[in-house]
Amino acid sequence: MYKIIGGDQKQYGPVSTDEVRAWIAEGRLSAQSLVWAEGNEDWKPLGAFPEFADALRAKAAQPFPPAALSPGMALAYEAQIFAVPPQLRIVQCLERSWVLWKSNFALISGACLLYGAISLCQIIPGVSLIYFIFKGVFDGGLNLVFIRRIRGQPAVVGDVFAGFNIAFAQLLLAGVVSGILTMIGAICCCLFPGIYLFIAWTFGGALVIYKKL
Repeated sequence: MYKIIGGDQKQYGPVSTDEVRAWIAEGRLSAQSLVWAEGNEDWKPLGAFPEFADALRAKAAQPFPPAALSPGMALAYEAQIFAVPPQLRIVQCLERSWVLWKSNFALISGACLLYGAISLCQIIPGVSLIYFIFKGVFDGGLNLVFIRRIRGQPAVVGDVFAGFNIAFAQLLLAGVVSGILTMIGAICCCLFPGIYLFIAWTFGGALVIYKKL
């Protein structure tokens, strides 16, 4: 039996070997997750347990979660997110972003240039509406490029279009609904509600394409 320290720094368990393997497959645990095994004195990273090496390798080989989270898992993931106190670490974010960009310069630069070229469609009469409808799909694809590299998974510039194959309907709806409500907030409510909603939903595409929320 094992006990786990989750991403919210709370302790879970005791759980069985099969349950730990299931959590690895669902993306709830990584090789760095702290684990206490029955009979041991100290907490160790999950990667130090040979019985989970194959499960961790299998998870690392997956470019993205193979299926949507079950309703119960979605609620657990949501609870985990809201359990972590919000922190604004601007310097740390900039430092990590700089390191990520330097180590993936060609990929990230190419993906951002491609996304930027596509976004120019919004200034073309007659095409801007089409861009507005599909913007969420492209947002999800660009987010996936960053997520894959942050997690050490392979990515290519063409992943900007990955949203058309992964969670297309969810990304489409997320982009359209958030865009409409943001515009309503900006036009009808003196700008600031629109700014708030735009920031609040910035990472919506990332959660949809990676966690299938």
